[in-house]
Amino acid sequence: MTIEGRKRYALLLAAKESDYVKKVYGGYFNVYVGAYGEEGDKWDLFRVVEGEFPDMNELHKYTGFVVSGSPFDAFGNDSWIVRLCFLLETLVSMGKRVLGICFGHQVLCRALGGKIRRSRSGWDIGLGKVRFMEELPPHSFLNVLKGNPPFLSVIQCHQDEVWEVPLGAKVIAFSEKTGVEMFSIGDHVLGIQGHPEYTKDILFNLIDRLVNNNSIERDFAEDVRSRMETAEPDTVSWEIILDLVIQSVGLKRKEVMEDLAKIMEMLTRLDATVVGLDMLIQKLEKDKEKKRAEGEESFKERLQLEKKDKGKGKEDIEREEKPQEGDNDLWQNKDPTDYLRKKNWEKILWTMEIKMKRGYRFCYPSKIKIKSLATRLSLNIYF
Repeated sequence: MTIEGRKRYALLLAAKESDYVKKVYGGYFNVYVGAYGEEGDKWDLFRVVEGEFPDMNELHKYTGFVVSGSPFDAFGNDSWIVRLCFLLETLVSMGKRVLGICFGHQVLCRALGGKIRRSRSGWDIGLGKVRFMEELPPHSFLNVLKGNPPFLSVIQCHQDEVWEVPLGAKVIAFSEKTGVEMFSIGDHVLGIQGHPEYTKDILFNLIDRLVNNNSIERDFAEDVRSRMETAEPDTVSWEIILDLVIQSVGLKRKEVMEDLAKIMEMLTRLDATVVGLDMLIQKLEKDKEKKRAEGEESFKERLQLEKKDKGKGKEDIEREEKPQEGDNDLWQNKDPTDYLRKKNWEKILWTMEIKMKRGYRFCYPSKIKIKSLATRLSLNIYF
């Protein structure tokens, strides 16, 4: 069974399915994922009790592993238990996040070099108070305990316990009946003797099964039931702690969501800035293309004009050099500045001089008139 998502986790199921859990919850897989999983995560199920283990070449793809409870003895030498110990030792050496629950807590301790035996006080079933050590290790997932009572209630159902923790492990919590209720190694390994994922109805069904197979006395079972009627486990606190362990989050969920909202707001502003820059760049590129096109068009026009001038013959040039009709009348104007406002007078005089030298016979004013006019205009004209 697999649930798709962004992070990948594996449930190492060490117990066979009960008819009740399968009918009400769809199996233990849903119970554990519902308690420890986050929406969007990917979870794989491996029934290690039946010899189903993850591929050793695929372990690097997982973020964390959860080892479930089991009616089997963690200090037993069944082949699947020995193989599970080797797997857990490998996962811890890889730095993977590992959470052991009840049997998982005990077998994790064994795999890392600790000792497990029968409990000195016998069966521990019901709701127990787990008291935390006064000096806790500086683990991020324990920050939630600051300012809270030094104990939490959790559902218990076991007759074995950890007698000695592995080298380098820290005892986090204890109870009246069990010396090691919780232990940790760094921020990535945590063992819990209780069942934070259990509800009271699951425990009651488990009690009935223990009575039916003569594991516990009926009177003892009835006493547990009566004490559990008005008691409730601290489910919310346990969920927060275990979420921080499994999901690799070092803050409370509320703080994480607030920080995430701030990050999303910053990203939104950044996206808007990037879009604005893209639009500006596109506009500049369009303007650049427009100017380039205008420059090319202007250059083409100049080329065409040059080609046109080169293709002109002598007659065309002479025709352009001839004065237009009505120009002679302008010579009769008493005020020559009026004429200068309409024509470039200096150019006209220069053109007339050239034409006179070439011997053209047109109706031009006499040299005297031209020279007199040039003198009045202070133009240097030489004949």
